[in-house]
Parts: sequence; structure tokens; C-alpha cells
Amino acid sequence: MAGHHHYDMIVIGAGMAGASVAAELAGAGRIALLERESQPGYHTTGRSAALYTQAYGPPVIRALSRASHEFFLGRGPGNPPEGLLRPRGALFIARADQADKLEAMRIALGAVAQPLDAAGL
Repeated sequence: MAGHHHYDMIVIGAGMAGASVAAELAGAGRIALLERESQPGYHTTGRSAALYTQAYGPPVIRALSRASHEFFLGRGPGNPPEGLLRPRGALFIARADQADKLEAMRIALGAVAQPLDAAGL
């Protein structure tokens, strides 16, 4: 029938999560990726993608971020060879009672950081 299509799976929403799921499923069959906005990644996840950091969220989210790092750098089969990341700095702010926890996270991530106090800002 004209106008009818057959898909094995349908993913609703072409934000970062939906597009990632559709890409992962692409080898398993015909995928339809549906988006109601005029462009993919328009809402929250697309807007928050301006900064990729392995330091965001609880341990399980940080583990997912670490696991995706090579993909975002453009390494591995099926990944965009030019990568999706560009270096940029970030500023993490902590109260004095949170400084040790922030330093432990920095060490765990192997991040290069320079501690600043209020005067250093």
C-alpha cells in the first residue's frame, strides 16, 4: 500500500537518548526514528550536550559517560572519524565541606584541575 511502511522497531524522540538508541538498534532491523520538532536534539538533552563531562551525576551515570568517551572521540568502528568533542574548560564549585569529595572525584577521573578560592575567581 502506498504510504505504509514496515519497521521492526520505532523510537520516539530524536534527542540524544532516542538517537543513540536508534543508532544502536540500526543493525538489528528497520528502525523508524520519530521526532515532532523541526530538528533532532531540540529539547533538554540536546541543549545540555554543550558540555561532555565524565564528572556529571551519580556513579552509574559517570560510568556510562566513561564508557561512551571513545565513541565521542571518534574511535572505533562505526564512529564518526572526526569525533564529536572539542576541548573546553569547566568550573566546578563546591563548599568547603565538599572539597574533599570533589578532589576524590577529580583523582578518580584522572582530571587535570587547578583549585581556586573565591579570590582566584
